Amino acid sequence: MLYFDDQLTRAFIGEEEKTRMEGQLLLARNELDGGTCPGAEFTGWLDLPESQSPELMASILETAREIRDGFDILIVVGIGGSYLGARAVIEALSHHFSSLLSKEERGGPLVLFAGQQLSPDYLNDLLEVTRGKKVALNVISKSGTTTEPALAFRILREALYPGLGPAELGKRIFVTTDRRRGALRRLADAWGLRSFPLDDDIGGRYSVLSPVGLLPIAVAGIDIRALLAGARKERERSLLPLSEGPAPCDRYAVNRMLLARKGCKAEILAAYEPSLRFLAEWWKQLFGESEGKDGRGLIPAACDFTTDLHSLGQFIQEGPR
Repeated sequence: MLYFDDQLTRAFIGEEEKTRMEGQLLLARNELDGGTCPGAEFTGWLDLPESQSPELMASILETAREIRDGFDILIVVGIGGSYLGARAVIEALSHHFSSLLSKEERGGPLVLFAGQQLSPDYLNDLLEVTRGKKVALNVISKSGTTTEPALAFRILREALYPGLGPAELGKRIFVTTDRRRGALRRLADAWGLRSFPLDDDIGGRYSVLSPVGLLPIAVAGIDIRALLAGARKERERSLLPLSEGPAPCDRYAVNRMLLARKGCKAEILAAYEPSLRFLAEWWKQLFGESEGKDGRGLIPAACDFTTDLHSLGQFIQEGPR
């Protein structure tokens, strides 16, 4: 369960200001929940905690079991929302030094990532650590033409599986892409690759509770049924009427809106656990891509505390306002 403590904003925001926001908050909630807000055609992510069919969940879990039993490494190929959410969950809930553990100690294959940048050194080093290992690929892209993952997929496929035909590639490559169209969909159909859907009404950055995130998270040994159950509980709490008290998401939205109106330009998410670093990276994408339009939006920044207190702490406390 999420806990939200906004006592430190009381020096800047009065309770009467929050009370005056209730009408705007109710309107925003009604538009979002009713599917009438701007961009409503891309809000399918709101229903992800409840919309995964038993058949899809069974297929994800069975595929994850096959990968866990048959491979030493799973490389997830994707960029932005196609990898950040899954990586955030996996790193938050895994051993800090999981890459140094054996498969038996870790309880499953090592999950690594590629296609999130264009560094040739990174790909070369990645291929070096796969030598002598059984490697599976999970390629995630709605279109299949995004530059970074498309290049990484081609390089990894040719280096890891030289000379293999579609039948053998189908045992090693798993695809998450559009149901009907796109270069990756055509490739998956032509080669008979096992694939999972990425629906049109779900943007990549919101897709962690779809097959985009659920498959690699399950391969990492994390209970995805429990993950969805937790998301369902928080969703139910966020849908309670305001008369029962604002949910944490309501209070957060009101606080940041009021601070923005008072002239604040940036918001910093500080994580005190090293394992939450990629949660902060994912958060930056969620807010940066969602709000950074038409000259509006707070600048999302993230810090690793207490480490960054010894580099950025002075600037945060006494720098420009």
